[in-house]
Amino acid sequence: MSGYLYEQIARDKLGMPGARHIVIESLRIEWGDGIDATRIEVGMVPRITRGPNAGKLNYKKATDRRKLYITDAETDAWLAEHPEYCRSCGNSGERFVSWSVDEGTKTITCTACDGTERPVPFPDLDDEPAGLFGVTS
Repeated sequence: MSGYLYEQIARDKLGMPGARHIVIESLRIEWGDGIDATRIEVGMVPRITRGPNAGKLNYKKATDRRKLYITDAETDAWLAEHPEYCRSCGNSGERFVSWSVDEGTKTITCTACDGTERPVPFPDLDDEPAGLFGVTS
């Protein structure tokens, strides 16, 4: 799952619409009853106001930090309630490719939503033509 998805679930769960993820534990935590969860820390992250980095997020000055665990069941329930959410790009229209000091962040247009920030629904299999490649036998 993407960090954007966990960030959005944490915002809804905590009632903090402007919160940004600061730390996402990529390690899966297995609790006693076989429940998997992901640890996330969110907080209010201000933007830099002056200098060459003006407008960028300043994670060093994050306030109102909160840690929480998001289970797989909560993730599945949230996705079922929000079918408009693109799982690939987090409704940004772009997917991360790489980052380097020289070139910065490289992104490509999301292939799941074609950059529209809305997921493309899977085709209804009942509407598919009969046979392979529309050829009937």
